[in-house]
Amino acid sequence: MSIRIVSIQAKIATIAAFYFIGITATIFVSVLLDGTAAAVSFTVAQLIALAFFVRTFQGDGEDLSKSRPWWRMTERAASSLIVGLIFTFQVINAIWALDIEPFALLVVLSINSLIALAFFNSSWQIKALTARTSV
Repeated sequence: MSIRIVSIQAKIATIAAFYFIGITATIFVSVLLDGTAAAVSFTVAQLIALAFFVRTFQGDGEDLSKSRPWWRMTERAASSLIVGLIFTFQVINAIWALDIEPFALLVVLSINSLIALAFFNSSWQIKALTARTSV
């Protein structure tokens, strides 16, 4: 049996818990090691959390008994587009960060770019699927 989270309240609570734990752990890593390790560890943790979120969060119109196709990140195209834009802004922010080591910058840019592209692809695929089924 797989976990499915459908209610908006549970989704918000899950995301809030991740960010609370993630930011706390990032501060801890930053104090123990340095900012580079903190940036890399948070970005990797974010990737793992997103993999969990896109597989467990289901929309109202989705069949809970079936898994999503591998390319589908959200129920709706607009949601995927918005999340893709958020990660695009994170890429832009990382580029403009003045105090980041080249290795950390490469990790943050690579992972956030891949996440943004995955969400943009999801948006495009959902739009194409909707167009085919509405004809």
